[in-house]
Amino acid sequence: MALVLASPLLLWVQGYAAFDQKSFGITAFMGVIGITVPLIGLGDPALMWELLLAQTLMFASFASISWVRQRHSLSLIGFVSVFSNGGWFIAMHMLSVSYILSSHKSLISPDVLGAFAMVVIGTLVGRMVAVQWTRWAGALWGVKTTEVHSPMLRLLDSWAVIVSAFALFLCLEAYGIFKIASMFDVCVVMMMAIAQNTVYTVNSRFANRDHPGWPLLTGPITGLLLYGQWLFIGGHTETGGNMPFVLMIPYTVATVAGSIFGSQISMNTEARLKMKVATAESRPDYSKVKWHYGVFAGLLILGVIYAFSSLQLLGALGWQAEPVHLPFAVVQDSWYERPLFLLLAGLPFFVQNFTHTLSSRAGSRSNSRVHAVTCLLHGTVYFASLWFVIANVHVVDFLPLAVLGGTFGQFLAQYLSKKYEGVLKSYMDEPPPILGKVQNA
Repeated sequence: MALVLASPLLLWVQGYAAFDQKSFGITAFMGVIGITVPLIGLGDPALMWELLLAQTLMFASFASISWVRQRHSLSLIGFVSVFSNGGWFIAMHMLSVSYILSSHKSLISPDVLGAFAMVVIGTLVGRMVAVQWTRWAGALWGVKTTEVHSPMLRLLDSWAVIVSAFALFLCLEAYGIFKIASMFDVCVVMMMAIAQNTVYTVNSRFANRDHPGWPLLTGPITGLLLYGQWLFIGGHTETGGNMPFVLMIPYTVATVAGSIFGSQISMNTEARLKMKVATAESRPDYSKVKWHYGVFAGLLILGVIYAFSSLQLLGALGWQAEPVHLPFAVVQDSWYERPLFLLLAGLPFFVQNFTHTLSSRAGSRSNSRVHAVTCLLHGTVYFASLWFVIANVHVVDFLPLAVLGGTFGQFLAQYLSKKYEGVLKSYMDEPPPILGKVQNA
């Protein structure tokens, strides 16, 4: 953990402007608090420090791929995805035990309070450390949202799609020939990972651009695939239990390929639709775009209809309605009991995707203070939302409202971000680092 906290000092020693004094000060302060908290009785120190490290590494991987995904280099996206998605796989195994233990205890117990502190601090530290390194790499090779200056990266980019497709074929062949794991699990994991990461990458890039409409179309598809993949990892493999580590390689290969495919599709689409990001010099004007209001209203109406007719719809499909576990009591035996349950069940996904989009946009831009605030918000919400998902991991009844809630949360976050980014001078493309100068954004 100490190495993670201190790593940005290497940028400072070399004099790179990617080193951010405020970011380093915030992460060092919060890191010390995270290491100290278990020593005052909030949880078992060994378990809490493991949770802190896992959360830090996971959100460092999230921030790294989030920053790189918004840029124009396919090979850099693929390279970072290997560590990001492989690290996420390992971190989720480490975190699942802590989250599951916490979900069965009182919300004010020392273990839960300690876990909550570790999650929030790990989210902030991981994201803010990773952003400094990715900004350094991007500036070093001249990687921007619409161009790449490095001849080496441009050459690698031209081969990225072909190499990723070949890696998929090679992985399938190896697992089939050597019988390393169930081919059912391998094929399902890879297909879900490719589909989810392709659509997620397109949606993430759209949400970080300023067009208000297209994320409303890609958001529901992304949410459906993301939650479906989470259910599968949570116990729907042929072997039962969490996805075994033997599937880590096909999962990582497939997610890397999905990120590269999605980035290529998104880049082509953005060029065709003339979608741009705001810079210090110019901001795209989408004031004439109005069609997204109809999409928003349509999705909202579908959500309300489902909330009030879910029992009939599930019965027609031959599925039995499941009770939704909420952390508080609601009025029972009334006509609005189940719709209220389902609407409340969609709320965590709305808030989680709202804070995720805020932190994702802030981490891809230049204002470290905005990033720090959004990290604290997202870390808090992330812990609460995962507690809820674990408690309802086998309930599919609220899936439509979870998907819609996440889409609306992303939409609102994009709208608010565009309002304050220009005022706070938070932009995506930045000047290259200058030796001997330190940035104080």
